Amino acid sequence: KWYFVDANGVMKTNAWVLSSGKWYFVDANGVMKTNEWVLSSGKWYFVDANGVMKTNAWVLSSGKWYFVDANGVMKTNAWVQSGGKWYFFTASGAMQTGWVKVSGKWYFLNTSGAMQTGWVLVSNKWYYLYNDGHMAANTTIGKYKIGSDGAWIQ
Repeated sequence: KWYFVDANGVMKTNAWVLSSGKWYFVDANGVMKTNEWVLSSGKWYFVDANGVMKTNAWVLSSGKWYFVDANGVMKTNAWVQSGGKWYFFTASGAMQTGWVKVSGKWYFLNTSGAMQTGWVLVSNKWYYLYNDGHMAANTTIGKYKIGSDGAWIQ
């Protein structure tokens, strides 16, 4: 177990500690947390196996993908652009796949979580997703009529 002691010899407890330009978290017993989520001031952070707070990074935890921002905060109910693609993270912070409704509009995220655009085939139905990713409905795209459910009417 690792502990942090300040210049006065006082052990740090239940606090973030900056050391050599990296942030670490110690619990109420002063033990540095490793490879887990830390709830601090109502926000979730992830510390790696070395105890270092992750920033601007993907985190795989319990089989689900999460993303932490430049301040190390888990993204929730938010879109994140990474590697030129857009991803959506739910209220729990987990990356969404499949259909998701955001601000009254439907989007489709493939199995890797990336937002799709253009024509997509989902469950044997074709859907058109505009350049911003939201699904077309009750309209015509080119010569193709789109129904209220967003599916191409054949």
